[in-house]
Parts: sequence; C-alpha cells; structure tokens
Amino acid sequence: GKDDAIAGELQRLCRRARKRSLDIVEREAQEALAASSCVDEPTSWEREAGASPSSSLALTRAVAARAAATEAAARSSEMAATGTKGRRGGDGGGDGGGGSDGIGGEGGGGRDGEACGERQLAASGAGCGGEAQVPPTAPPWLMVTGQPGSGKTTLVRRVAEALAQRGVALRGFFTEEVLGAGGSRVGFDVVTVPDGRRGVLSRKAGLPAHCPRTGAYAVDVAAFEALALPALSPPPPSAAARRSVVVIDEVGRMELHSAAFQAAVTRLLASPAEAVVFGALTAPIYGHRVPFCDAIAAHGRVSVDRITQKTRDAVREALQRRLLREVGLREEG
Repeated sequence: GKDDAIAGELQRLCRRARKRSLDIVEREAQEALAASSCVDEPTSWEREAGASPSSSLALTRAVAARAAATEAAARSSEMAATGTKGRRGGDGGGDGGGGSDGIGGEGGGGRDGEACGERQLAASGAGCGGEAQVPPTAPPWLMVTGQPGSGKTTLVRRVAEALAQRGVALRGFFTEEVLGAGGSRVGFDVVTVPDGRRGVLSRKAGLPAHCPRTGAYAVDVAAFEALALPALSPPPPSAAARRSVVVIDEVGRMELHSAAFQAAVTRLLASPAEAVVFGALTAPIYGHRVPFCDAIAAHGRVSVDRITQKTRDAVREALQRRLLREVGLREEG
C-alpha cells in the first residue's frame, strides 16, 4: 500500500538522478577533452589492458570510473529504498586491468566492476572482496592535494622536519625537482626519509626510449622502485612517540607508472600497522583525473586537504598539530 508507493517513488527519483549525473559526467568529459592537449603514456595496468596512448586516455578512464561510481551509488540508494541487499564483490579486482573494454578504473573488471573501479581502495583489503577489514582504530592517512606550484612538497617536507625534531620515527620519500644549468627544470629525483638517499625519478632527456612518459618527462621506474618501495615499510615507533609516520610525496602520475608502487600503497592502506601516513596526492589537471588517487581520497581512513599558495601555511600548521596528536605528542608552546 503506502509503503510500496513510497518505495516506487524513491526508485523513480533514483533513476532520474542517475541519468542526470551520467549526462553531466559526459558533458564535463567533452569540455575537458576540448580544453586539454595533455598526452600521457598509459600506466602499466593500462598497457596490460591493451590501452594505447592518446590525448583522451586519462579522460576516458576517468569518465568510465566516475560513471561507474555514479551508477553504483545510485544502485545502492535504490536498493536501500526497497530494503533489498546488493551483491558483494565482483568478477575482477586488484591492481591490474580495467573492465571488459579495458578502460575501467584501477582494477575491477567484469559485470560488477563498478563496485571496484575508482573505489577499489575504499573497500579496505585486497580489492573488492573486502577480505581484510582495517580496524576502525587504525591510524589515519593525512594527505594534501593541489595544483603544481601550490607547495605540496614544501608543506610535507616542513611538517616532516618538525616531527623529526620532536623525535618521531619517520620513513618514506619526497620527490624533488632537478634544475639544469640555466635554472630550468630538467626532471625529478626521489629522496628517501630519513637517510636522504637520492635516485632518478624522471628526466626530460637522457633516459632509455623504453621508459614510460608523463608529459615531457621519461620515468625511470626501476630507479624509483629501488628507493621508494623499501621506504614504504612503517618504522617502529620511537621512544618519544607512540606511533611512527610514513611520508609519501607523492602519489602522482609519474609514480603510478610503477605497478609495484600501486600494490604497495594498496597494502599499506589496508594494513592495521600503527603508523600514520602523511603525504600528497596529485590533483586533476584540466579535467584529467587520476582514478587511483580518487580511490585513496574516497577511503574512509583518508583525510585530504586541498591547498593553494594562499592557504598552504594555515593548512601546514593545522596538519602539524593533528599529526602531533596522532603520534601522542603535545604541541610545544
């Protein structure tokens, strides 16, 4: 009677909202593609899925992931309205491969791939199955994001230095720009924390032709992995603090050419280890989103602050206070 009528109306509204959301996604995609000339080579998982480089590659996977997330959210609302239970899991999952057409988000193929896709990390555990649930008391991930030049690396470095001065155990890595003789940028290095070992991440010239590229830069995946992957293991807490901190600067387009790095970040997010993760996520550029970063940001364990040159100092101070509390220390003064 009355309950059936209410449920029917809710279903109708869900269908309308879903169609409108997908139309908006498509329109945004067309506008972004028209405004952008960015060409990235496919990441390792895209190559395995049979994708090829094109100006619409990043945009295509973003549209697919966003549409899947919209569809999944609408489906969840519709099932909640009728009191039914949805299926869990999916036919695919993990770090590799898109959907049946090879353009899905980071993982999750098959007809239930929308339950993974952009939100594979939000499932906690090794993919969509959710086999390994993270305890609700697990330490948080505190991340910043912003456009190039907003000061993400400077913020992360300054906060890490302040924590080290208080005796907090740190491990991780920064990415640091490399300048040529004329002062122009020629690439990026990866620098480990706390020991400061340095290796090549990317260069505009001089790397082998087989190296994947992000824009003007060739990425030395092997050199990056040699330094960055060991640095993602949380160190034991120091005597001064009850928790340690893992620094990741950054989860970005260059770093994500490494499938091993993606897998390590996924494991770390699902780990109950008593370590706070602090770092940076790359931001969308001209409508080109990075689904792996979107998935991290969507995880319930993760807090993301967007910064600009005007707001970065205030955000840095707030994050430093939060991190001190999370490791069991009081702010000085």
